[in-house]
Amino acid sequence: MQEMIDLKRASGISVEALAERIKAIGFRCQRCGDCCSGPDAEVLVFPSEVRRIVSHTNQPWQEVVEPPATGVWDREGNFHTLEWMLRRRGNGCAYYDAASGSCRIYPARPDICRTYPFYLDGDELRVSECRGLGMEMDDNEALQIAQELKRRLISEILEERGARSRFSGFAAADRPERPTGVCIVHDGEGAHRLPLGRGEH
Repeated sequence: MQEMIDLKRASGISVEALAERIKAIGFRCQRCGDCCSGPDAEVLVFPSEVRRIVSHTNQPWQEVVEPPATGVWDREGNFHTLEWMLRRRGNGCAYYDAASGSCRIYPARPDICRTYPFYLDGDELRVSECRGLGMEMDDNEALQIAQELKRRLISEILEERGARSRFSGFAAADRPERPTGVCIVHDGEGAHRLPLGRGEH
């Protein structure tokens, strides 16, 4: 019920009004890479976004993304988690080229990257810390971000509904002494079993 309310509210957002708020704040990417590196630069992505990157790079799915470290164990010793995370290399995103200050998958970049530093909390516009804030932008730039934000919010609501509906049917437990070595990633398209290879689990 709440998801339907959220979806209706998201669908009713005026992109023109949202664009006006974005333009009033102002933004211009400084190519500093702050949002692409550091411990907080973990990008959760949906299956449709992964396929976009796979198509752009010709890389296999498992070279593009990995399971997030956050999740729960079941009584059989399997690890369950939600969605996918863009692979990291060193201290940041594997697709960020620090030498040139550019993204190697820019045309196929995830939605969160397309709209950063802006995001919607329900129908409220929020802004993350960023060096580019306060810079002048034109109407078209603001409108494009507003359109992406609305589309992203609707996608998030639909994807979360699908993923959470599948993130059930098992009994949670403490971390087992002998894990099975299986990670089950629940996304909006199903439950995917793969080897548990992340040491932090």
